[in-house]
Amino acid sequence: MKEKKTKIDKAKQHTKENRIDGAGLVTWGIIMFIVAVSITKDWVFLSILLLLSFYLFFKGIKRIREEKSEKKLSVHKRAETSNKKYNKIGGWLILPVIGLVISPVLLLDKIFNDFLPVLFNNEIWNYLTLPTSEGYHPMWAAALYYEFYGNIAMLIFIVIILIFFFKKHKITPVLMIFYLIANLMFVFFDQIIIQSIPSVTEVVEVERVYIEIVRAFISAAIWIPYFIFSKRVKGTFTK
Repeated sequence: MKEKKTKIDKAKQHTKENRIDGAGLVTWGIIMFIVAVSITKDWVFLSILLLLSFYLFFKGIKRIREEKSEKKLSVHKRAETSNKKYNKIGGWLILPVIGLVISPVLLLDKIFNDFLPVLFNNEIWNYLTLPTSEGYHPMWAAALYYEFYGNIAMLIFIVIILIFFFKKHKITPVLMIFYLIANLMFVFFDQIIIQSIPSVTEVVEVERVYIEIVRAFISAAIWIPYFIFSKRVKGTFTK
């Protein structure tokens, strides 16, 4: 029974593939009409040809509409297949997910171990920010506040991205692009501020500064185009 059904389906498909398309039928209808009115003198034969030409013409119009509907249905089916294929977070998207999950841990470690002990310790704070102190520099306060509040802002933003990321929300690619640009700008200006403090430049190597900027730039250069053009991104973040 199944074999018989398969043969019938194949026969239908073969017939469908080899039949004249709508545009062809319309063309034949027009040709037959021209032949009928220009050559045929017998009214009976002329009537038959005219009826046949009208039939072919309107049959072609109907088939053109059917072909358009089939094309739309085919596109819709392909879209559904694509969405099912990319329904789960996978492929290259795993890499930014790993980075986003690790980043809050690193940022929290940096905030609690590097900045809070300085900002909330009067002795260290005064040593760096009081003009009469030996370790004073006018940019220390700006640098510390910039890094502290900048890292907190980044932490909050990453958490927001993760929420939308795992919900597969359609705004996720936009948030990721904004984050990558913001991260690059944050690192760039951070290094400019830090390099303006002589006591830091004596300890931190210039190569290390460039490495931080280049790393952020490469990350943005790779992932921004990916989140704009990737089929997986378009198929995953649809909700």
